[in-house]
Amino acid sequence: MTDSWFGTRAQEKSELLVQQFGIDYQTLPAMFRQGSSVFWDKEEPTERYSDGPDGKSRKKVVVEHCNIIEQSFWEAHPNILDEER
Repeated sequence: MTDSWFGTRAQEKSELLVQQFGIDYQTLPAMFRQGSSVFWDKEEPTERYSDGPDGKSRKKVVVEHCNIIEQSFWEAHPNILDEER
C-alpha cells in the first residue's frame, strides 16, 4: 500500500479498488461496506411466551450490517439508548 492511499476521498478510494484489484465498491455486500453492528433488541412476543421470567420483555442479540448514522436506524431501534434495560 502506498502513501497515496491515505488521505483520499471516497470516490478516489473506489477508483483505486477498481484499478488495482478489480473490485467495484458499490457491488460489495453491505457487511463489507458498512461493517457490523451488534446490539440487544426486544424480541417479538409469540404465543409461546409474552414476557421473560421477571415480567420484562425478552431481549436478543442482533447483528446487522447497516448504517447506524442514519436517523432511520435509531427510529427502528429506540431501545438501544434506553437506560432501563
